[in-house]
Amino acid sequence: RLSEVYLVHPLKTLRSRQQQGQTLLPSVSPAAILRLWNGVGLMAVADAAKIGIRFLLIERLRTLLQWLLVGRHKRPRAALPKAQVAEVSVGTVVPYIARGG
Repeated sequence: RLSEVYLVHPLKTLRSRQQQGQTLLPSVSPAAILRLWNGVGLMAVADAAKIGIRFLLIERLRTLLQWLLVGRHKRPRAALPKAQVAEVSVGTVVPYIARGG
């Protein structure tokens, strides 16, 4: 991700200059070429902060969901209505709930 910021920043600078109607490269000197990377450090820090914040939010949300899921399984369940047992032809036993009426 960091290498992407360093590689793409000069292209973004050139595009920005073109959109503003400025000359792309005032001169073809090494100093002018290196100035294409002005502000790349700030972009890298901003990108790292954005990734860090996303990671923290995702981890906190995962922890919260896991806590809710575990808490739900630990709670006692409500009692089910009493079931009667019916025998099926092969001898297997299946429960069914008697309907009140």
